[in-house]
Amino acid sequence: MQRHVKKLALVLAASTLGFPAFSWAQDAPAPAETPETDAAPNAAQGESTSANVPADTQTPAPAASADAADKTEPAPQPAQSIPDTLASKRTSQEARKEAMRGLANSYSPEAVQPAAQKNTAAQTADSAIAPRFIPAAPKTSERMPRFEHHGYFRTRLNAFGNYDLSTRGTSPVAAPLDSEDRGASQQENIAASDTDALLGANMRFRYSPTVHITESVRVAGSFDIMDNFVLGTTPNGLRTNWGANEFFSFNGAEPVNTETIGRNALTVKALYGEADTIIGTFKAGRVPAHWGLGIIYNDGGVYKRDQQIIEGKGWKCLDCDSSDAVDRVEYRIRDPFLDILYLDFSWDFVNSGLASYNLQQDSIGQAFDLTDNDDVLQFTLSIFDRPISRQEIDERYRALFETKTWTADWGLLFSYRKQSLAVETDTAKSGMTSGDGAAATYDLYDKDATAYIVDLWGRFFVPCPHDVTLRLEAELVGAFGSVTRDNGDEGSARDILQIGAALEAEVWWKDLIAGAKTGVAWADNMVYSGHQLIEKVDDFKMGSLLRFDPNYMVDEIMFSELMGGINNAWYLNLYGEYKFPITMPQMTMALGARLDLTTAVPIVKEATPGDASWYGFEGDIKLFYDESDRFRFEIGAGLFVPGNAWTNRAKSNYPILPSQSVYEDSTSKDYDPELAWNVVANLYFMF
Repeated sequence: MQRHVKKLALVLAASTLGFPAFSWAQDAPAPAETPETDAAPNAAQGESTSANVPADTQTPAPAASADAADKTEPAPQPAQSIPDTLASKRTSQEARKEAMRGLANSYSPEAVQPAAQKNTAAQTADSAIAPRFIPAAPKTSERMPRFEHHGYFRTRLNAFGNYDLSTRGTSPVAAPLDSEDRGASQQENIAASDTDALLGANMRFRYSPTVHITESVRVAGSFDIMDNFVLGTTPNGLRTNWGANEFFSFNGAEPVNTETIGRNALTVKALYGEADTIIGTFKAGRVPAHWGLGIIYNDGGVYKRDQQIIEGKGWKCLDCDSSDAVDRVEYRIRDPFLDILYLDFSWDFVNSGLASYNLQQDSIGQAFDLTDNDDVLQFTLSIFDRPISRQEIDERYRALFETKTWTADWGLLFSYRKQSLAVETDTAKSGMTSGDGAAATYDLYDKDATAYIVDLWGRFFVPCPHDVTLRLEAELVGAFGSVTRDNGDEGSARDILQIGAALEAEVWWKDLIAGAKTGVAWADNMVYSGHQLIEKVDDFKMGSLLRFDPNYMVDEIMFSELMGGINNAWYLNLYGEYKFPITMPQMTMALGARLDLTTAVPIVKEATPGDASWYGFEGDIKLFYDESDRFRFEIGAGLFVPGNAWTNRAKSNYPILPSQSVYEDSTSKDYDPELAWNVVANLYFMF
């Protein structure tokens, strides 16, 4: 009411002084640079106003001459937003990106206006006619601290078929408990069945809040609640025998409390503080680690504003199961000389060994590291250029979608890692005591390990004619070093050499996305390749296998489930995704389909179970309904045709997985792999 009274008073005052009538643009904030002079240009030109003349006594004005008409300025137009002025000229995909960009800007206190929203010179001159009311800016103390909330909740329903490949030991997934592949002696009370399917569901709630202490100081974290909880595995009530007496219980699921919280009910994935200062940005704590495409360092999916503005997806990797976070102290600064790149230095605490944790009322009053020489320390220096600040992100958006200018991002990372001593891996020899932190003792040996990691990353966005945008992105990583004893005091000395590379090419055209992913993962002195379980065998040489991060996914079965990440492989993935056009006011909704085709071959075939040269072929298809960064439902199916690299050879040295005792007969003859399949249905709720 007060706002309308002020407007009415200004209108009456203008009418009394002879100013021409004006209209208010209620939804458009006035630019701060609006000039205050020339309040009545029409009066200066000798034109009369009709503000104080009754409507029925006004006389029509004489017709203006042609010269006067040419000099007449256009009437002020009401302020309009970008969707009102450009929606008719944009495809549904562009409108969807525009809507998501506005959503991303709404999360921050300052919403940045695109160039298309700025007033032209003529509009600025016209706006000088009318006085404007500019409200006072709210005080920072009134808005701080401010909470920013992001997160997602997911529920996944799945059916896995023949993930053990019927090879009795080359797959990390064991056959079902009642499967005949385990052998009759494994189940004496029942008749073994020919079942090969595993059905189930799981859930996770990831909450990633940020507390903005000021506009430049913040504390952020990432917490997973009920992390990958398999539904139905925590019944409440009777539990004398699993799956037996629960049949008679109607108590539902067990509540999450202090007794059950240890079973992944709550996990802290990241927690850190960050401050932007005039001398650079400081960050400390458990920090999400991500670099380039994520083949080595992968944060497993965190909200990113630049992704939401540029690609229309603030959340990626919603199907990821793990995440990388490093305990570090980090300092980042913009290049002070040329102002064209960032410099970032971090001290990473990879592993500090055993700590006291005040179990005996330590005299210094805080927990401390029991020795420094067993620490795995890492120092990382990176040089890169990519949009980080709010201004840089908006400039990138305008370059891609308004001025149609190609852009380039790049980065070079160098890490130095060192460990002098290590704890004896043989528990019988280590003498390690349990519980008492400050008094714990264990045997050490000279490991003397050193490694140098170099990671080069580059990305190009190339706008092309006919609304086509091309994305090219690549990452190349190499690890070099040496170790005196690789596995306990009786280990051997050797050199470390690992090479990995990944390349992605993607085309955006309206509602169609098509692309290809390819790459290679190789390491010297490779003995075995496959799932992480293989690294637990006695004669496995630690560091002899380069494994891409499991969150860098190109398929649903072969690498994601059976190999635990890309390793000892050259792979090729072709994919296409299409969103069917929807003509509705709400442009963040989409119906679509996606198809992925993947194949791979080993680099060192002798490191595979079958000593052969083909991993197989996989096809995955999904249908989805998507409300960008709000809700997504998808249903899909996959089929994996395994190659002869999965064959279980009778005379092979490859270890039996998950353990030889699972199967009654696993080494007497060859077992050829058979088809594997899955059916999935996923629900994602994002904010």
